[in-house]
Amino acid sequence: MSTSDRERLKELERENRELQRANEILRKAWLISPERSSTAGRSDICRQIRIAPSSDYEYKRRKRDPDRLPDRIKRDMKLAPEIQRIWESNFRVYGTRKVWRQLLREGVDVARCTIERLMKKLEIQGCPARQEVLDDRCG
Repeated sequence: MSTSDRERLKELERENRELQRANEILRKAWLISPERSSTAGRSDICRQIRIAPSSDYEYKRRKRDPDRLPDRIKRDMKLAPEIQRIWESNFRVYGTRKVWRQLLREGVDVARCTIERLMKKLEIQGCPARQEVLDDRCG
């Protein structure tokens, strides 16, 4: 075996040890509940999945206290049921533009692109204006 082969083998063995360690850390992360995990363990996990520990802690704080959520998420949480209500009360045929117009008529000032984004998230869509063959969604 040549010197370059030995160096390459040594490098691969080192990489293999690092990956085994990373896998063990992640495996423990799934087995240990977040409430019981230690601070050192959390920082190892955060390092492996490449996020800042402060982001992880903020995520946990937001789960405990919804008031810490960003304004956009709070607004989305309020708008989603309204969008769903309008869509269902109009026989599930209203698209983004008509849902948006109805919200404006009801005094909710919101951008059309926001309605579009939330309708995609809710997995709802309107029916085409000229539907030749009625399908399950429009029938």
